[in-house]
Amino acid sequence: MMGVTERLKAVKNQFCEIAKQDPALAGIDIDGILHVGNPDHQEYGTGGNVWIPYLHHQTALEVEGDDDDAIKVRSKVKEYLSSYEGAMTIRRALNPFLDAASQFTALTLLELGAVKLNVKEPFTYASKNKGPVYVDNRFLVTESKHKGAIASFMAEMRDNEVYSEINMIVGGETAGMAPAERLAQLVNLPYFYVRKEAKQHGKKSTVVGNPTKIKPPALLVEDLITDGGSKLTFIDNMRAEGANCNVVFVIFDRLQGGADALLRQKACELYSITDLQQTRKVAVEKGYISVEDDANIEEYLKDPRKWNLSHGFDWYENNVIAEKGWTRPVPA
Repeated sequence: MMGVTERLKAVKNQFCEIAKQDPALAGIDIDGILHVGNPDHQEYGTGGNVWIPYLHHQTALEVEGDDDDAIKVRSKVKEYLSSYEGAMTIRRALNPFLDAASQFTALTLLELGAVKLNVKEPFTYASKNKGPVYVDNRFLVTESKHKGAIASFMAEMRDNEVYSEINMIVGGETAGMAPAERLAQLVNLPYFYVRKEAKQHGKKSTVVGNPTKIKPPALLVEDLITDGGSKLTFIDNMRAEGANCNVVFVIFDRLQGGADALLRQKACELYSITDLQQTRKVAVEKGYISVEDDANIEEYLKDPRKWNLSHGFDWYENNVIAEKGWTRPVPA
């Protein structure tokens, strides 16, 4: 199996091919100033390293020099690695099991009905708005064999992608509790769960478990993420009780701003086993939806408000995010 350095070299070569198509980089010796960094380096902002969102090891690619050419290349690298495709390229380079895990999980969720895609009969969400995507990973609670696979995939993410130390596993109440406990058993780390809010009796704690075993850094495990709102609450509650958290694992990412919210609001990095884009691809390949339905879902994801209004539905603004001081763009 290829080592990390060899896989990152492949990423570098792929980026060089992409960058050569950019007129702004014409004539620049990209290969000569872009190098594979040290994947074990854990310090931020050193030398010419390029920050990779969602990843602790930001030294995956390094740009040598501070002249105009280096500045242009560094900007392009940062732009690329800040994109979904760029971040996934790095993740795949570091974790050779990611694609297989993502496809298996996507198909499992579709088969169980945990993820449903329906353009003709859209779903009504808690916000009262409608959309063609429904996700309820609680279906996995009763599927022991699938919970084991999910835990194994998360263990591979921890071992291959996360370069910060993890000393405890915390499940978000309630959907994150089952996969978190299975992961903790697999990697032999203390397990806790975190409440959305403290109970009004007893010790009134939000992090549940043996308090003498709280030893950060902690890893928060959840079933899915949308805009990140509930995860921000969990992280605040964990940090308030000494379980500092900078890494979040989810089974499914709806790709609706959650990763960005975690990074900007709490300096936390998100890792998902699969996401809506990967699941849509599997759904088309396996005949769950048509290519035309997938295009309709893409329109919804670009602008949920416009999609609702164009389909004759009312649009309800959700002010909960703004009230809590979080950031979520609302379509004009």
